[in-house]
Order: sequence, then structure tokens, then C-alpha cells
Amino acid sequence: MQILTFDTSALNALSNDTESAALVAGINAAYRVRLCGSSVDEILATQNEQTRNRLLSICPQLLAVGDCTWPFNWIVEKLIAGFERAPGFDWKALNVRSIEYEDEISRRETMTQEFVRQQHAELSAAKRRLAGILDSARPTVEASFAAGAPRPQSFREFLQMAQGTFWYYAGRLYKRGGGAQTGDQRLQEFVKTCPPFQAMVLAAAMFVYGRCVRGAQLPESRRADRLDILMAIYLPYCDLFVTNDRKQEACLRDIASEADIDSVVVPYNRLRDSLASIGTAFRAKCGTLMTQWRHETNLHG
Repeated sequence: MQILTFDTSALNALSNDTESAALVAGINAAYRVRLCGSSVDEILATQNEQTRNRLLSICPQLLAVGDCTWPFNWIVEKLIAGFERAPGFDWKALNVRSIEYEDEISRRETMTQEFVRQQHAELSAAKRRLAGILDSARPTVEASFAAGAPRPQSFREFLQMAQGTFWYYAGRLYKRGGGAQTGDQRLQEFVKTCPPFQAMVLAAAMFVYGRCVRGAQLPESRRADRLDILMAIYLPYCDLFVTNDRKQEACLRDIASEADIDSVVVPYNRLRDSLASIGTAFRAKCGTLMTQWRHETNLHG
């Protein structure tokens, strides 16, 4: 059974959908849902109580035949620890499921107004810090383009032109994740053999590309929010990643392509349409069977 992962924007669209009950039933019948711990953190930081409760109510329904992972930072730390500890490191062997998050979704024991306020403050502060760093760097980058440096026309072109930037972020992320000082060859081995970590390095590069480097005239903005891009770490852990945010969709699609990750990033409406078509075909089949049954009953009446 394919694994389906939702971004917070897609969860919001699903919970607001007038056909949400039927859609959830269809999703659970066709897929195994894997919720992201970082998405749950975002939900817990939602200050509007009605919206937060609506999102939290849809999560247990999806977990009926699914699971929830840890947040991105925990996964990074555990991947690095596993790589340093085991010679034959296999990222797939790391159990990223979080029973604690699943329990929190079901029980909501810590969900006081103070907890929500602190959660919101922490995520907002992290978002502001990153935006400040990137915005302060943009004038210098623009000056280099004005002086004649070629501006990359795609994320792939940016990575080709900025290999040093990629490996700088790889080394920095490795150390911040608890890794010991390591040589270039060892770091390259880890990036090559660990798609979730590679996706995180590409996410860091995407921040720079989307906010400091990319030309404003190019279609499909890559200026997605911090957590939206960091959701890239979950791509190797699912077959389909569903979002209702076009900027995030474009960013994660580029990251999946560069990391050669098989996960497909799809917009919420496309998933909805596919479920609707399956439902229509199923109802048509049921109608045919019912007609046939009535016909046979009449023949033998």
C-alpha cells in the first residue's frame, strides 16, 4: 500500500472540505497515511482554537491506518547518530514513528493556551530569524549580478554554479545535528547514502535560491515559508506528498528531482479528483451489480 503524507495546508483543505468524511474514508482505503511531526507542531501552534481543533480532529481519522513521524530536527539527529555509530548505515532502518506524537494528537493533554502561545512564538521566531538572514544577504547577491555575474535560471543551474554552497550547508547541518568533525569524503558518503539528509541540505540551498538568487520574473515562486521547505525531509518516507501550497509544491518538486527521490509531490485538488473518480467508478460498478442482481432475481422470482 502506498504511503501518503500531508502538509499542513493539505490537512487544512481536507478538514474544510464539505466531502471530508467520504474523502478520509477513500484515503484510508487506498493509502497508508503518514503524518509529519513538524506539521503537527505547526497545528499545535495554531492560535485560533476552532481551526486548531478542526485540524486535530481530522488527524486521528487519518491515523486509523497510518502513523506519525518525529519532527525534522529529531530525524536529522538520529540519522547522523546512526551513521557515526554503524559502519553499514542504512537510513531506512531508522524507525521515525513517534508514538508520543500520536498520543498527543489523540489525548491533547498538553494543549493549554500557554502551550499553544509558546509553540506559536517559537515557530514565528525561527521563521523571522531565517527571513532576516536571507533578506540581509540579498543586496550583496544582487550587487554581484549587477556587476555581471550570471543569474541562474533554475534551481538545478544554481546548484551547478554553487557547489561550494551546497557542501558548506551539508557540513554545517551535519555539525548542528550532533555530528563530529568529518572529512569531505565521509560527508559526501553520508549525503549520497542518506536521501533524507540530502533533502535537508537541498532545502537549505532552496532558501538561498528562492529568496536571494532567483529572478523575480521567473514563473512559480520558490519563496515558500521555512517549515514548508523543511518538509523536504519527509519526501523519502512517502510515495505521495500532498500540499495545497503552490510555492511549497514547486520547491519540493525541485528538491525531489535533484535528490532523485521517487516521491511525487501533488496538489490537494489532484488527490481529491483522483479519489472522486475512484468513487464514481465504484458507485457505477455497484449500480451495475445491483441492476444485474435485480434482473437475476426477477428471472428466478
